[in-house]
Amino acid sequence: WWPFSKASNEAALVESKPSGCPVMHSRGGVGPAGDHPLMQQSECPVAPENRRDYPMILLDPRMDKNNNMLAGGESQYPGLGQRMKIDTKRVTSSIPRSEEHNPAHQENTGSSNWVYPSPQMFFNAMQRKGWTPKEEDMSTVVAIHNAVNDRAWGEVMKWEKMHCDTCAAPKLVKFIGRPQDFSPQARINQLMGYTLPFDRHDWTVDRCGNKVRYIIDFYTGKAEEGKPVSYHLYVRPALDNWQAFEDRLRMSMGPYMPFLTPTPAQMQAGTQPSK
Repeated sequence: WWPFSKASNEAALVESKPSGCPVMHSRGGVGPAGDHPLMQQSECPVAPENRRDYPMILLDPRMDKNNNMLAGGESQYPGLGQRMKIDTKRVTSSIPRSEEHNPAHQENTGSSNWVYPSPQMFFNAMQRKGWTPKEEDMSTVVAIHNAVNDRAWGEVMKWEKMHCDTCAAPKLVKFIGRPQDFSPQARINQLMGYTLPFDRHDWTVDRCGNKVRYIIDFYTGKAEEGKPVSYHLYVRPALDNWQAFEDRLRMSMGPYMPFLTPTPAQMQAGTQPSK
């Protein structure tokens, strides 16, 4: 749905079964952000000769090309073959929403922040993308999904704090899933022996009139016996302009030259370090 400097966080995620079906949110056998073993994928509904490099769902004429989501918003009505009632309550995120972009699933929410999909909406979206989710597990799946995205926004804000003197309240304009488009950094990491991310999001942030694109790569952490599998988020501004390059340099040099990045106290106060 929607749905880092390098940072990590742990959540109750475990590996899911791999599948070659192109009707899915992510590649590498891992499903949507907030992946969970309780999301079991059905046999691929697309004949091999009709498959493409990109998920077939992206070719659906009902999709909003701005974010690869259903243009009219997901329904709160029961899904096909649904066996039991699923919660329709939606949770408000910690992510401020820009008024510039108002997709159907955010209309009439009564909130200035992005509002996450309900378990019922998530269930319907998964069915539409070719998955066979279990009704009784959707509340857990959605809770994990929401935690991942709130964490991602927190990592975005670590970068935005470098510009708090000119914009104290950045907002998220839109987001788009790009699981098939590996970033150059992900490719470089692969050459160094690391695994490719199981998903990628691009988030567009409104920095008080200045649009900034962030790339978020989602990685599955190393499995340890007796512990939940961790996930790692690598969030950074896309190199669309010189400012993004400067920000990356300042962030990478921060541990060696602390005066280049905001201190925790400055972050709380909304002040900018001296240059």
